[in-house]
Amino acid sequence: MYRKLDAVACIGNITLDHLFFVDSFPQIDDVSYVNRYMNCIGGRGGLVAYILAALGIKTYLCTTIGGKTPTSILDFFRNSGVDISGIEKDNSNESVFEVFVTISREHQNCTSLF
Repeated sequence: MYRKLDAVACIGNITLDHLFFVDSFPQIDDVSYVNRYMNCIGGRGGLVAYILAALGIKTYLCTTIGGKTPTSILDFFRNSGVDISGIEKDNSNESVFEVFVTISREHQNCTSLF
C-alpha cells in the first residue's frame, strides 16, 4: 500500500536549456545546420519540481539562482504550482546556468540523463 505524499521538497539546480535539432552531428571541420531549436527550463531540481507539481503534489523548490535571473523563470514555476519560497538569490552570480544540447535525428526520441 502506498502512502500519499503531503509535500515534497526538491533540492537542485535550475537551468535554461537550449536544444538544437540537426539532421546529423557534424564531422571534424564540418558544419551541421540547425533545423529548429527550443529554449526551455531544465535542471535536476527544476524538472523534478515541475513534474511533481503537475502530478498534484505540493512541491517546494529549494535552490540558489543568480541575481539577474529573469523573473519569467520564477513565474514559470509559480504558475506551475511549485512553491518557490525556498529559492534564494545570490547576487555574486549573474543568472541561471545555461545548457546547450545538440540532438540529431537518430537521437531525437532518446532520453538523456545528465
